[in-house]
This record gives sequence, structure tokens and C-alpha cells, in this order.
Amino acid sequence: MKELAGSPIDDNPYELWVIQGLRALLGDDRAQRTMVDMQSNSPTACEQIMAEAQVRYDALSPEQREDPSRTLEQIAASVVQLKFKMLVKAAPKGILTSIPKLPKIIKSFFIKQ
Repeated sequence: MKELAGSPIDDNPYELWVIQGLRALLGDDRAQRTMVDMQSNSPTACEQIMAEAQVRYDALSPEQREDPSRTLEQIAASVVQLKFKMLVKAAPKGILTSIPKLPKIIKSFFIKQ
């Protein structure tokens, strides 16, 4: 459990916000708009998220910074895994993993090409 602007938040949703901030720093237009909206609605939360995203951006290799589109693709893949993990955790035990093609369907839903 983490704290975001004084309110408790689960680790996975917090991680999604940090990833959104990192995507914004890498130049993703949609992520930038989302973070601007967050800045308007909750400046303290946005500042906290962007500080963490900046730390992660600074940790990227020079090659990753030079090719942000490839880095964004890698981030998108990790987001899919994280969202699937959250979905499985929220669903009744075993129901989602019992459907054979569900992971593929979910992946196609979250990654738009």
C-alpha cells in the first residue's frame, strides 16, 4: 500500500500512474494530456507521480532515451501484464485463468496497433 497525495492507494494502480508519467516524459501525447488533467485536478498527486517518473526516466539508458517509440512499446507490454495481474486479482479466484484464450484477448484489448 502506498500513499498518493495523503490518500492510501494500492501498489498496482500507483505503478500505473507512474508509468503514465514516464510515458508522458517520453513524449506520448495521450499520456501528456492525462498528466495535464491530473495536474489540474490534483497538483500534489501529479507532483508526486512525476517525481517518481522522472527518477525512472533518469535511469533509462541513453539508447532507450534516443528511441522513445521502442521504449514506449516495451512500457506498453509491461502495462498489459500489470493490468492483467490486477484483473486476475480482482476476479473470483480461478475464473479468469480457466478460460484458455483470455490472456490473448486481454492483450489485444490493451494494446491497440
